[in-house]
Amino acid sequence: MSTAHAPASSTLGADILLARHGKRIVAWRVDHAGERTRAKLSDGTWDSAPNSILTPGVSPARKAAGAAAATLHELTADTGALNRGDRRFLGKVFVWWGVASVVLTIGMMALLGNGALDPALLEEMVSGV
Repeated sequence: MSTAHAPASSTLGADILLARHGKRIVAWRVDHAGERTRAKLSDGTWDSAPNSILTPGVSPARKAAGAAAATLHELTADTGALNRGDRRFLGKVFVWWGVASVVLTIGMMALLGNGALDPALLEEMVSGV
């Protein structure tokens, strides 16, 4: 079977289709209204590719802003890996753990400062002698 040559005015879509299918392309059709290039393949199926990198009417800045807004929505909504209730619970655990650590540290320092725990006795307990 003979292969078709790329359209006279080579488009990005034609380049993409050539890269995908190569010699399996038997016919071309350029859809100027839809900004796509279509290719008929040797097995009778059709494939298409866009003729421009950017989607018409959507700028890269608008795409980035939309992605940022979606990410922000995920962080504030209950659809993420940790919902609002989980974050509150973990926050409370963090605060109580910190309070308990501070209280125990102050208690140990007070016992050492009052002489209730003799440093020699503490060293003996730790060394196991």
